[in-house]
Amino acid sequence: MCLAFVKNAAPTLPPDDGSNINYPNKLLHSSTHSLSSSSSQTCASPTLGSRSTKASKGRVRLHSEPEIIHISMKPSSSMTYEERARTHWQLPDYEYFRGTARIIATEVLKLSATSRSYPHSYDTVLTRAHQLCSYHSTQADQDPISVEKIEVEIESLDDVCLPPNLFAALTHWARAGHSRRGLEKFCVPHHIQTRPLERQTVVQTVYIAQELLRETRLNAPHDGKFRMGTIEFSLALPDDEILRMVSETLTKSSKKFATAMGHADAAAVGNYDHKAKS
Repeated sequence: MCLAFVKNAAPTLPPDDGSNINYPNKLLHSSTHSLSSSSSQTCASPTLGSRSTKASKGRVRLHSEPEIIHISMKPSSSMTYEERARTHWQLPDYEYFRGTARIIATEVLKLSATSRSYPHSYDTVLTRAHQLCSYHSTQADQDPISVEKIEVEIESLDDVCLPPNLFAALTHWARAGHSRRGLEKFCVPHHIQTRPLERQTVVQTVYIAQELLRETRLNAPHDGKFRMGTIEFSLALPDDEILRMVSETLTKSSKKFATAMGHADAAAVGNYDHKAKS
């Protein structure tokens, strides 16, 4: 079941008794109370003036098809500026968000420059976490890597590669430095220097792989091989599949770091199963 939310406004629920009351946003066969885990419940319908309605029962089956919700909201193209501002984020909102993030990042950089670096400082922990994720992702054999091994490596990226002490320190900063969360590439000097270069390297390498693959297909048989560094592919695979695996292989460090940060966020709010991830 889906629920529609409007900025600065709450959805209006219709009566359940089939009365002819018109509501601006009519949600058919839906109620926020239907998300309860109980199989059935009693919901009181709205009243109009002195007229009262009887309570109705609705049964929720989680395995059934999702019900359709009709909302009488105009499309964005026919809205006025004031109507769009009440419903969607506008350009001034994004400018405010960017300005706030810039202020936070600037203050964090000033604080880091004037503070003494120590093993559990914000800069040291975020730098070490990114370095370890990159180190585990750049280890490779000299022999060609098969497609099956690449798929296994990509699936294993969901595991945390950080040692317990570093992960605990990362969790601390996810909890204590929540206002700067997501601004690491603007707040930490190591991230400011390395992450844009990593992104540029991946983009350029995929472009090169695309050109090499085009040349290889012109000169090699359909069941031949295409090798990119230590990665070897069969030309029986389509081009988009080969380029996808090349891109995912090159971005393993980014995915490992994002996974580590996600697990630290979960641990910071107490929603992390250490035994399942150990």
